[in-house]
Amino acid sequence: MPAPAEPTLARRAVLLGVAGTAALGAGGCGIRLEDDAPDLPLLPARDPIPAEPALLTLTSNTGALAWAARSTPGALAARLAVVHDEQLAVLRDALLSRGVPAKEVDRASAVPGLSPGPSGTSTATPSPSSSPSTPSTSSPSTSSTPSTAAPSGTATPRPTGVTPAQLAALEERPLAALEERPLTAPGFLSGAAAELRPTLVALLAQRVAAVTLLRGRPPAAPGDLGTWTRPAALVPVVTAGRETAYLMEVAAAQGTGAARSRALRAVGTVTATVDQQVVTAGDAAPLPGLGVPLPFPVVGASAAARLERYAVDRLRGAYGASLASLTDPDALPGLLSVPCWLGEVEVLCRRAGLELSAFPGLAG
Repeated sequence: MPAPAEPTLARRAVLLGVAGTAALGAGGCGIRLEDDAPDLPLLPARDPIPAEPALLTLTSNTGALAWAARSTPGALAARLAVVHDEQLAVLRDALLSRGVPAKEVDRASAVPGLSPGPSGTSTATPSPSSSPSTPSTSSPSTSSTPSTAAPSGTATPRPTGVTPAQLAALEERPLAALEERPLTAPGFLSGAAAELRPTLVALLAQRVAAVTLLRGRPPAAPGDLGTWTRPAALVPVVTAGRETAYLMEVAAAQGTGAARSRALRAVGTVTATVDQQVVTAGDAAPLPGLGVPLPFPVVGASAAARLERYAVDRLRGAYGASLASLTDPDALPGLLSVPCWLGEVEVLCRRAGLELSAFPGLAG
């Protein structure tokens, strides 16, 4: 039977949360502060949004990833290029809608070989080390979002010889920054506005998955996570994890060869994570259930493969539905573990034959 269709990326309004006001007014006089307006007496200066420097750095990293992925061989890198295009568009919208000046956003999201043109368009600027190639297909973007592909009808210069290992190192940069100063600095998570945290955690989960798939092993797990102050938030993902392990056991029983081995490894991976979550949740952890009804008859290898895809995609959705509570401002220590858990699920989705998501769990 055919695989279930991959969920499409949710609307940006869902990913971005409650949008801020892009234009700043001065009193009730109808005066608007333009991005490049000179400082004038009696007009208030713009206050940076929470964690603005870190968010601009993340935007810069995302633009560089979209560019580098296009020069990395393989189907995985080709998919990552599309993923990072989608992420760049969402990050730009998040910054612009909250009043960050367009010139700052353009500077952060500029990528090698391209420079933002008027009104956010992009023009190619070849470098001596670049070689022309056919533009890669990317997701649609708004008129305010520079694309990492050249305008129609022009060649796209790009760097040459980017290896999967180099791409993995670039994917890992935001994760390394989180590990160095996880909670004390105004970073991507601890300093960002609460409504942005689900989007940022999902993005970091994609980075975890990309590093794991490119390098063959997951990035280093965070050290001391501290005390989870909202253990009840773990209940839905613990329950979903147990149900996923049960479904994968059924898939393994009906599968053969490599598919059976993959399903059994997924059972071990999911079970180990659930065990960790149960310890973290303590008394709030739910009791194990007796399984879950099968969504369709599972007989034979084809049905087993379909059940595997169903199970891991269902778990990815369960995490997405729980991200708002898992990233509650009062549960900062948990912010370090959730990208690792969700990234692990994203790896299982890819290995089961589903497409990687730009924001795992938040695609609908």
